[in-house]
Amino acid sequence: MVTGRLTSLSPGWCAREWIHTNNMVVSSSTKRKPDLKYTLPGPMTMVDGLYNEYYGEAERAVMRRDLVKAINEVGVRLLL
Repeated sequence: MVTGRLTSLSPGWCAREWIHTNNMVVSSSTKRKPDLKYTLPGPMTMVDGLYNEYYGEAERAVMRRDLVKAINEVGVRLLL
């Protein structure tokens, strides 16, 4: 449910989660870490599933833009 402007609350949480999981996962048969993938849903997928009380219908494009910015902040930190 959207009740305020969309922002990235803690852009580093995805990166920390990925690092934590990557450090924990070891294949029992090969004793090596498997390749780990992390998927971020796109803004259109997220927008379609949100209940919006903050942005009006006329501001739906603004909501998408804010969501894209928040997702981008998270994605950039995963690449650093």
